[in-house]
Amino acid sequence: MSLYLHIPFCRSICWYCGFPTAITRRVAPILNYLSVLREEIRLVAEQAPQALPVSDVHFGGGTPTVIEPAEFLALMELLRRRFAFRKTAAIAVEIDPRTFTVEMAEALGAAGVNRASLGVQSFDPIVQKAINRVQSKAQTAAAVENLRQHGISRINFDLIFGLPNQTVQSCVESATTAVAMRPDRLAVFGYAHVPSYMKRQRLIDEAALPGTTLPAPNRPRPWPIRLSPPAITKSGSTISPCRTMSSRWRRKPVACGVTPWVTRPTPAKP
Repeated sequence: MSLYLHIPFCRSICWYCGFPTAITRRVAPILNYLSVLREEIRLVAEQAPQALPVSDVHFGGGTPTVIEPAEFLALMELLRRRFAFRKTAAIAVEIDPRTFTVEMAEALGAAGVNRASLGVQSFDPIVQKAINRVQSKAQTAAAVENLRQHGISRINFDLIFGLPNQTVQSCVESATTAVAMRPDRLAVFGYAHVPSYMKRQRLIDEAALPGTTLPAPNRPRPWPIRLSPPAITKSGSTISPCRTMSSRWRRKPVACGVTPWVTRPTPAKP
């Protein structure tokens, strides 16, 4: 089985984000949440006659690394005590480089974390300001270096296209900067602007979204961007890390504020 643990706290809110999160500057709400989370772990584990085998663990958010290092180590110890971790279990944590510390990197290494997913979205300072996520290249590079120094070499960068004030050139430059830091994987998403669903997206200037400077009939669709294979057919569902939604089509806005693109080539005729 796979375990997903959601930590719904951030130090600041990114306006593009569609995940359930809340800003907190205090420790108390986080500790209260962890107390309830530990109880839920106990209740889930006790439903099985023996410890359930675990192949994957993913800490998402929010910002999971707002947890104090000691609390994270205690949480991982509880999980290992309640479940039967495979020796090859993948343990991943989402990280905001802006608040990531050396102490937390040390705790992640000690807890057996073997993959880190760093939120980047864009390295363009103009785009960053437009989405309320100002993050320097130095902060991202420092987080990568701290992770590698503590034995976490499987590093993923999250990038988004279709953000306000973003151009093809800035996307290329962000990707080039990301590749230079040698992550072993890039996850690229298309931004879905759904302010009726996610109120924080109303803070984004819609006029700055790609493709919105022309009259509607002539407006190029800002997303999704894809390479065209010989033939594409409809897929059965739209898949997202945060939600799976039934759909007849390949494109569907989902709760996490991005539009995954799921395609399947049409089988070639004999």
